[in-house]
Amino acid sequence: MKFNMNRILVGLVMAALMPLFGMMSGPGLAADANPVKERQKMMRAVGKAMKISVKMLRGELKYDANAVSGAMKTMNDVAGRFPDFFPKGSDMENAIMDFDQESDARPEIWAHMDDFKMKAAALKKASAVALKVVDDKAAFGAALNNVGAACKGCHEKYKAVRKD
Repeated sequence: MKFNMNRILVGLVMAALMPLFGMMSGPGLAADANPVKERQKMMRAVGKAMKISVKMLRGELKYDANAVSGAMKTMNDVAGRFPDFFPKGSDMENAIMDFDQESDARPEIWAHMDDFKMKAAALKKASAVALKVVDDKAAFGAALNNVGAACKGCHEKYKAVRKD
């Protein structure tokens, strides 16, 4: 029996690289990551960021430019990464993954991914504009309206309404 050194080397290299291929199953996703849980975690962070910003503008909390700056940085970061957490097969109707929780993501996301990405880009842009004016409460309030509109634009089309 003859050993083919090239085949052995290719096999060893492939075996060594297998963990790396698993890490690249989705942009920024580890092979064992649950994209539903990750995107829900991201949306909770966005919700908290919006809530604190609105409370400060309404006077329910003392306005703090550093706090709203942090909130807009969170929203900007999430908006830039969010679409990566909607890989094919991560919707509830056509799930190829085993999820232990429900999702409010509508199947239209996967059917209109380019539009979904544009809506995330709109949130990224709106939060970047708001971030630039955090030192001026009035200007921040106006900019936050645009952030809210970006959120609403996506939610109206891509977030299911719960009937709880």
